[in-house]
Amino acid sequence: MWIHEPWKMSSALQQKANCLLGVQYPMPIVDHTSAIRAARKKLSVARIQSDYEKEADQVFKKLGSRQRRAKQKVSPTDNRQISLFE
Repeated sequence: MWIHEPWKMSSALQQKANCLLGVQYPMPIVDHTSAIRAARKKLSVARIQSDYEKEADQVFKKLGSRQRRAKQKVSPTDNRQISLFE
């Protein structure tokens, strides 16, 4: 249980597990609760802007469509390969 959130262990349990925060194990880099609150606040501010609906619609049309794109057919005589080093 503590493997995913060792910072929630009591100090006695940390000593018993030989996992002292800040000594044998690093402290968390991000406070997830405050990061989520900040992200939600930024999203609510962005949604108020006048061009939000237009941009959201453009992104959805480009990336959110469930329609499959037509695949390009490759000729059987086309033996070109893409080079990573060109």
